[in-house]
Amino acid sequence: HLLEDDTGHFSQALANLTEHQDAVRLLIHPVPALVMDLVWSGVARAKFLVGKVWILVNLSIFMLSQCILNRHQDELSDNMRESIRIIIFCCRCFIYFFGMTGLIGIHVQRALLDLQGGHTAKVGQMSVPESQAKPQAVVSLTLTTSLIIMFITEPVLFCMGSKLHRGVLFNNDCEAADGLMGMYSTFSMIAMMCYYVLVADICIISTKVCAFALLISRTCADLALNLLMLIVAIIAFAAGVCTLDQEATGFDNLPDSILMLLKMTLGMVHSETYSKFGDHPMLMVTLVV
Repeated sequence: HLLEDDTGHFSQALANLTEHQDAVRLLIHPVPALVMDLVWSGVARAKFLVGKVWILVNLSIFMLSQCILNRHQDELSDNMRESIRIIIFCCRCFIYFFGMTGLIGIHVQRALLDLQGGHTAKVGQMSVPESQAKPQAVVSLTLTTSLIIMFITEPVLFCMGSKLHRGVLFNNDCEAADGLMGMYSTFSMIAMMCYYVLVADICIISTKVCAFALLISRTCADLALNLLMLIVAIIAFAAGVCTLDQEATGFDNLPDSILMLLKMTLGMVHSETYSKFGDHPMLMVTLVV
């Protein structure tokens, strides 16, 4: 029953185990661990690894064109800069014509299959294809959208029509592209983060690493609540300090007080700084509390 349900389809028992309150302890039990190893080694591993290798290839090429080759070109010779521009253009062509189009095809195919089968999910007041409502699909759709916007605002394409730069091969620095660089670089950053998020689930190769990742995901909510309480406490104490009759450095106004208390909380303030607050007893009491 852990592998196949009554209808002959793949059982959702393992998926239900991950939603249990004590999922980490259940998943490291020998029986679920054995079932996951059987499913992984017999069915899922090959398809999963092929997909992740393809994403890693796209990520590597994307990093090469966006983060590595386009930096510090001023120190190079003209021939070297032209060679680098050619490589960057080829890398971006690969991302657009293979990575972007492949993602578009996958999302369109899955969405059509869901709509034909009537598999939809509610997102607010809207009904969307069920496959597109999953977290990984949302990240992949964000990546696809970012790549489409990058292609539309590609500086190289705009500079090709610039009269001043027709003699420079694959130039991306021209007046025609100046107004687009901000949008292009922003969506480039979003795409980079999406690539890394899509690669992150490669941790399921190891059951122990997968269990650790699941534990981390379950503790993120508690961490967020703790950070929220810390922020509220810092704002409350900073507002209280601003009402005191004091002229201590770093507590001149509310924003400066919040910043100073945050530094104190993170241990970024030198011990000598505390000695300067000795002339303000109430301020010192507040800081100690």
